Amino acid sequence: MDSLILDGRSLTLEALEALAHAPPASRGGPGITLDAEARDRMEASRRLVVEKVRSGAVVYGVTTGFGRLAEVAISPEDQELLQRNLLLSHAAGTGSLLSPPAGRG
Repeated sequence: MDSLILDGRSLTLEALEALAHAPPASRGGPGITLDAEARDRMEASRRLVVEKVRSGAVVYGVTTGFGRLAEVAISPEDQELLQRNLLLSHAAGTGSLLSPPAGRG
């Protein structure tokens, strides 16, 4: 594998496994790039969310809490913190550290 191009459509488990077992790009392994069209789609999605929030629309998990807290409004000054905390909560784990291949995959 020379490079992994993230386009939002063609990623396979086999490609992820190969990437997980390859050396990092800094040591000659495959690089990872984001396809220009995929970036455009991501930016369009972000613009839509920003537009909805600015208009005062209720957006699950953005202007509200999650699950049982879905009807709890999040103040505008706390919405960015909510998103940060969501990412941190999903990036946390317990137990022993993963091996480098498992952590990359």
